[in-house]
Amino acid sequence: PRSTLFPYTTLFRSIRDRLSLQIADRLEIVVVDTGSPQNEGAIVEEFQQRYDNIVYLRTARREGVYAAWNRGIHAARGTYITNANTDDRHKPDAFERMVAILEERPEIVLVYADSYITKTENETFENHTPAGRWEWPDFDPLLLVQHCFMGPQPMWRKCMHAKYGYFDESFESAGDWEFWLRMAEAETFLHLDEFLGLYLSSPASAGHRNRELTRQENVRVRQRYAHRADRFRD
Repeated sequence: PRSTLFPYTTLFRSIRDRLSLQIADRLEIVVVDTGSPQNEGAIVEEFQQRYDNIVYLRTARREGVYAAWNRGIHAARGTYITNANTDDRHKPDAFERMVAILEERPEIVLVYADSYITKTENETFENHTPAGRWEWPDFDPLLLVQHCFMGPQPMWRKCMHAKYGYFDESFESAGDWEFWLRMAEAETFLHLDEFLGLYLSSPASAGHRNRELTRQENVRVRQRYAHRADRFRD
């Protein structure tokens, strides 16, 4: 199975989107509900009655996104992990394309692709209102020290967590970037030069809710790995 992590919020369209993927019968979907007041348990149970590859975890109190991701990763049984924000969507063959790369090339530990951007909720990859696009650069560990360009929907090997630990839960928005940097010193990532995802640009996202906190976290990550830049230049 391939594991997909859902942090929280409205789930119905999100789960339906993943179940419509070409690789859906090989997915394990881990839903992490961190104390949400919404009736998410009932939504998941409705799907569980029809599908046996959905796992539901609920915590009594609200947790940050990286605590939720870590909880889901610990529960996941899959070989590969991808985070799935509940308001994002994928091209039907997105996971199939990513898994194929990881299966064929054991030296690659993480794969990422380009994304379309929309500002309209609940659209699909095939039918969305364009608001921009993210065309990411090819993997460069030196460039990664300057800014995060893995995009919102990468896929990586679960075994990397046994080697490099888990997401730093003290972050609210830069924890994924920090973890990619932990791996990037010794590992190889691959950019797929194609559009496989649809990202919802929302003012409610972690990066937009508190821009000052986001700025501070970005500075913190850069300072933590600033020594890396000199090493790569050498």
